[in-house]
This record gives sequence, structure tokens and C-alpha cells, in this order.
Amino acid sequence: MINELEGIPEEKLQLLLELIRTSKADRSGLQPTRKSIIDYAGSWKEIDSEQYDALIEELKNRRKKASRKRDV
Repeated sequence: MINELEGIPEEKLQLLLELIRTSKADRSGLQPTRKSIIDYAGSWKEIDSEQYDALIEELKNRRKKASRKRDV
């Protein structure tokens, strides 16, 4: 593990340290964020079928366009 750490560039070490600290952090702080995400997800119930269909069609078109760019 030490050998792996020695190979990491200096500028990436700070990111790694932050990742380690957040993974060890108290999970109770995540609850408000999780609740806000779940509350936002509930807004899908309020979308009408016409808006939903338009959204799905737009997503399909974007995926096709992105796929064509990768195939080139």
C-alpha cells in the first residue's frame, strides 16, 4: 500500500486524504442530504404525462447524438 501511495502525484494526495476523511466521517450528517434528495424525487409524481413523454424523448435523442459522436 505504501508503494501505491508513493506513486500518487502530490496534487492528488489532498483529494485522497479528503476521500479517506469523508469515508470515516459520522454518517449522521448524511441524513438531511438524503432527505432532500428523496423530497426532490417525489416531484416526479407531479409531472403530467405529456411533459414526461417529452422528457423521455429528449433523453433518447441526446443518447443517440452522444452515441453517434463516440462512433466517429
